Amino acid sequence: MDTIGLKIKTKYDIPSCIRILREYVGLSIGEIKEKISSGDYVFECPYTDEEGIRMITNIHKKLMLACIETEVYEHGRLTTVTFLENLLNTYSEIDADVDNMIEREIYRKTIKN
Repeated sequence: MDTIGLKIKTKYDIPSCIRILREYVGLSIGEIKEKISSGDYVFECPYTDEEGIRMITNIHKKLMLACIETEVYEHGRLTTVTFLENLLNTYSEIDADVDNMIEREIYRKTIKN
């Protein structure tokens, strides 16, 4: 499955990482610590999950404010939060386009009747 994932690059301030991550993920302290230590994703979501991607950008920003370095991956390749923000904007534009198409179709059908 195509995923977006967040890894913690900083290994020296794990308690601060855990405190922030516990606000967002349902993992135990031990699980979070293990994921950080082993370099696994501390949070991941499907590529098309807007809410999950938004959560990754929020976690990243909060960790960066605490001077904790992160790495964001898209399909297993290193990427940037800017890419994720652009992806979210694209999803929003697609949603708006679909809504407009639906409204036009409804309008056309009501005029014909």
